[in-house]
Amino acid sequence: MESKSRAAGNSKPLLGGRYTLGLTSVLLASVAFTIADFVTSFIALNKGFSEGNTLLTGLAGTLSLGTIGSLLIMKAVFIAGISSLAVVGAKSQERTTKKLALASITIFVFIFACVSVNNLYWLVS
Repeated sequence: MESKSRAAGNSKPLLGGRYTLGLTSVLLASVAFTIADFVTSFIALNKGFSEGNTLLTGLAGTLSLGTIGSLLIMKAVFIAGISSLAVVGAKSQERTTKKLALASITIFVFIFACVSVNNLYWLVS
């Protein structure tokens, strides 16, 4: 009898508990850096800095929102999207899908870590 943790036609077991731990870790790190980006951007905007993200300023103009409101919407949508990607990775029976979900979220962690560090640099200097 074949284990439920094996994909159809694949003799290798699917990634198990370590995958779930890794996926949860990078998801939480991504959310943490997204929140850090929001907080540092909020502080910078209140200190008189201007927003350089044209997508964000376009959203602010289209929805007649302030930059802070648009920033909050963008971050909420991003967190919802990245969480959905994590659920797809966790529920998938395909190794490739699992690996792509984990790799994609990991890339977002590095991007938002760099953005947060950049924001902190400009706030401190």
